[in-house]
Amino acid sequence: MNKMNNLEEWYNSCPIQPLTMGKTQFKIYKGFKISLVEGMYRIQDTRFRDMYDKVSKKDMKVLNLMGFVEGADTLAHARDCKRVENYHKKVEKLYNDMDSFKYRLKRSRLKKSIDFLEKRIRNCDENIKSTLDSLFYYRVKINQFKEKYN
Repeated sequence: MNKMNNLEEWYNSCPIQPLTMGKTQFKIYKGFKISLVEGMYRIQDTRFRDMYDKVSKKDMKVLNLMGFVEGADTLAHARDCKRVENYHKKVEKLYNDMDSFKYRLKRSRLKKSIDFLEKRIRNCDENIKSTLDSLFYYRVKINQFKEKYN
C-alpha cells in the first residue's frame, strides 16, 4: 500500500470529526494532524511545538505497523509513562526540599530568614499538589490505555 492510500485510510479511520479551515479539512488525534487539501493527504506532528513538524521515521514506523489510531495511542502511552516517572521524581524532590526547609526553619532566628523559609515551604506544598494532580491524571490515562488494548 502506498503512502497516500495509507494516509487516506488513517484519515477515514480517525474517530475525530474533521475540522475545516479554508479549503483544508483536518483531524488532530493524540498530537498527529492529518489534513486533506484538494484531494492530497498530509500528516504532521503537533506534539512538541506550535509549528508542526514532519513525523519522525521512528513514529511513522509505529503508525505503519499498528495503524493510525492504535499507533498514536501507543506513542501517547509511551510519553505518558515517561511523564509519570518524571512526576514521581519531581514530587520526591519537592518533599525532600520541604523537609530541608522545615529543618532550617526550626533552627532559624532571623525574621527575614523565617519569612523566606515559610514562603519556600508554602511554594513546595503548592507545587506538590499540582504535580500530584498531573501524576494522577497521567496514571488514569495509562490505565485507560491498558483497558483499551489489553
